[in-house]
Amino acid sequence: MVCDGGRGLLHGYGWFGLEMLAEFCLPAERWWVIRGWRRYVFHPFINEFGPPLMIQRLSDHLGWIPFATDMGGNYLAVDMARGPRGRPGQVILIGRDYGDGPTYVAESVTELLRRHVDALDSGSFEHGDDGGLWVNAGDAEYHWRHYRETCTLEVSGPDAAPVRGMRPEIRELKVSNAPWVDLGSVRGAPALWQVSVKNCPGADLSPLCDTPVEVVDLAMDTIELTALPTVRMVSLHTEKPIDLRPLLSCPRLYALDLTDAIAADISVLSELTGLQYLKMQRSQWQELFLHKAIPASLAVVELAEEPPQERKLYWSFDKAYKSPRPTLGDAVDWANNLAGDATTISTFKGKFKTP
Repeated sequence: MVCDGGRGLLHGYGWFGLEMLAEFCLPAERWWVIRGWRRYVFHPFINEFGPPLMIQRLSDHLGWIPFATDMGGNYLAVDMARGPRGRPGQVILIGRDYGDGPTYVAESVTELLRRHVDALDSGSFEHGDDGGLWVNAGDAEYHWRHYRETCTLEVSGPDAAPVRGMRPEIRELKVSNAPWVDLGSVRGAPALWQVSVKNCPGADLSPLCDTPVEVVDLAMDTIELTALPTVRMVSLHTEKPIDLRPLLSCPRLYALDLTDAIAADISVLSELTGLQYLKMQRSQWQELFLHKAIPASLAVVELAEEPPQERKLYWSFDKAYKSPRPTLGDAVDWANNLAGDATTISTFKGKFKTP
């Protein structure tokens, strides 16, 4: 193997030189990391793929030092910022295809190399058509695949009354199209952190109170919210007015998406003292401005795209719908209303020029 540049045999990843290694130690050069406000919003909801608590749930860390690449934007990296049960120097996968979270590979670079040596000794290798050598030293993405196969559960119809297949290792649960849904078997799930419930009228969400769930996505005709002590992100989709007051009993609520929901009393949002991200449509924002109920804790806000509006009379397909909103003017007015009378916010008015 060549240790200072060139292709190596590490699951198809090639070692790169010390210059590139030093370059990737600079935050600005870590191009695969989500930047700007999206990172600020979604950073707390990154997952990790591996044995429990081995890796930190982070989108990136300068203590993750890349040393080999697949030439497609993914990297093997030494993890010097391990999780509570991890080991300094353990090997993880990061990069373009691992935006959901890092993946555990081996306890050290030495262990990774030992696997390849053992595979070579046992004759577990192949010669490619290009003359290269492929060493069958296991699956680098084993823990990622293991997560998809054993830590996620999707149920629908009869299998959701009650929810079947719950196991202690389940972390993500999706329930859909179940008019008689029963979430009782979810109660006490030790690792559950993400739940999606769609088209399950009258679902009793109270069993989620006894889980560490952090992300909840609900899409139903009628939603009866339940106070969830650990929830941090909530997305609601419903055509009937929903009472938002139970959210006041969610002390860790960080992000809220009401784009596809109707609030019975939107002024309740002003009492969410820890809310930092809010996404709504223009009409919802206008109602919030009218009530002067903008949460003081907000750090990031988003003006959602509105559904297409069909014209009453049109003569061709390309004229069937009105211009999409929000327009640039809508966005400028919305931003101006957000600033209000605040003295700590600067507003700039003028015209946008495009090249």
